[in-house]
Amino acid sequence: MDKTHKHLSVEPPTDRLGEPDDGVRRLYHYTTMSGLLGIVESKKLRATDIHYMNDANEFKHGLAILGEIVKVRAQTAAGTTKLFLETLPTRVAQFSNINLFAASFTEDGDLLSQWRGYSQGGGASIGFDTAQLKYLASLAGFDLIKCIYNDELKREIAGEFLDRKLGHLGKEAGIDTRGAYFAANGLLWEYYQLAACFKDSAFSEENEWRLVSKIAANTNGAISFRATSSMLIPYLEIPLSQDGQVQPSLGFDRITIGPSSHKELIENAFVMLCERGGILPKHIGKSQSPYRLL
Repeated sequence: MDKTHKHLSVEPPTDRLGEPDDGVRRLYHYTTMSGLLGIVESKKLRATDIHYMNDANEFKHGLAILGEIVKVRAQTAAGTTKLFLETLPTRVAQFSNINLFAASFTEDGDLLSQWRGYSQGGGASIGFDTAQLKYLASLAGFDLIKCIYNDELKREIAGEFLDRKLGHLGKEAGIDTRGAYFAANGLLWEYYQLAACFKDSAFSEENEWRLVSKIAANTNGAISFRATSSMLIPYLEIPLSQDGQVQPSLGFDRITIGPSSHKELIENAFVMLCERGGILPKHIGKSQSPYRLL
């Protein structure tokens, strides 16, 4: 099994916040109180355009890694291979602003660094059963992928994508400029999903996973927008129900209330919110991280 397929086959570990005999693999989505309210009431998750996420530069870094490998290979290439490698950098530049959407999760449901980034004095982490999350995401055209922090693994995966495409080209009698154009597109449509999960090694503590959209020919009709004080942020919605049928837990069964001076009030309000919506998480708990450390 190559490095790419081995990485894509990785499963999250058993949830350390669960009961000893729980055995459930969970991933946690950190959000503000406003975000939590929106998820419960809309019964949907939001996946943000990758270019508007805090670490958008890391996605560009993933493209740069591929570009460096292409540049080296092109120096000794000839014929069909050379034409393809010379076409690829142009397509990378043209693809660089393509719509690709992602939602972030982590293996740890009570991580101080995450609370600092998301809680704003009263956030929550939502624990999703990974099997249910994968299923619901697949219905919306998303894949669940573990983020890659190791720089060597990033280069190996980029090289494997390129070698696989070159292997296919080698079996063809020859391609013209148009054929090289479409071959480059085919590589990038697959590679971009993984490049969206390349992360700086300094953040490896987060053990992040992402739901990443497949690149669609036209998603404009499905794109929604939210406003910040200075920006419009494009996003896609991921329904947490199938064919409009609301599941008792919406795919999540644990809620951890973040560090706050009002934990009891937040928990009471959230229980009422769940009861009103007919949602039944198995466990609603409180963070063990001290509020004073935020």
